[in-house]
Amino acid sequence: LRALGRHRWPGNVRELQNVLRGAVLASDGDVLHAADVRAFLPDGAPEAGEPPPTGEVALDDLYYDAVRRGEVSLYELRRAVERSCVERALSESAGNITHAAELLGMKRSRVSQLVKQHGLRKDGEP
Repeated sequence: LRALGRHRWPGNVRELQNVLRGAVLASDGDVLHAADVRAFLPDGAPEAGEPPPTGEVALDDLYYDAVRRGEVSLYELRRAVERSCVERALSESAGNITHAAELLGMKRSRVSQLVKQHGLRKDGEP
């Protein structure tokens, strides 16, 4: 909770959701630990006096393992990542689809299509 409380959360609730979603996917157990959450924070440094997390794992390994264990389908994972990226780009661009498309390196028409497919508003909210 201290790690979550220290972060500024410029992306508000969506950023918190993305961090927690990533931590849950990466977690091995039923309980999230501080190191699990900090690994997904942009400023993911450990607190003073705490050892740094060990055994870092690449996200692609975590995603692959989750698919292999049947926790999520590849289709669902792709859709979740796609939605998360579009939400974040919309949030960072204050709902400007053209700017969000530039941030994502995509055409505006495709981002607009994804906003509709995922049931998002231009501000990134569901």
